Amino acid sequence: MKTIFYTSFFLLLMTSSTIFGQKKDYSFLTDSLKIEEQLEKYKLPGFSVVVFENYKIVYSKQFGVKSANSLEKIDENTAFYTASISKPITALLCFILEEKGLLDLNAPIDKSLKR
Repeated sequence: MKTIFYTSFFLLLMTSSTIFGQKKDYSFLTDSLKIEEQLEKYKLPGFSVVVFENYKIVYSKQFGVKSANSLEKIDENTAFYTASISKPITALLCFILEEKGLLDLNAPIDKSLKR
């Protein structure tokens, strides 16, 4: 009986370390979309995708050039205008602050506003 238990435990340990030790592959996010073709079709110079997991970058891929007038390729250090992306980022930061107990999203906003 102990042999079966130890064998089962060993197999479970090896399986879980194999599953959790693997790096996730997020390339399916960009490979199936044919982004280079989409950039050409819609006359866009470039595009960048970043996936975060547990506050860390787990996938990053860039396509195209920095501007329509440039041949310089986009890389992981290229800065983009945030436009409307700032709204979901602000919402995420508010949820993080609430999670840490620094903000109460259910409290009336009037107390926080200065004007």
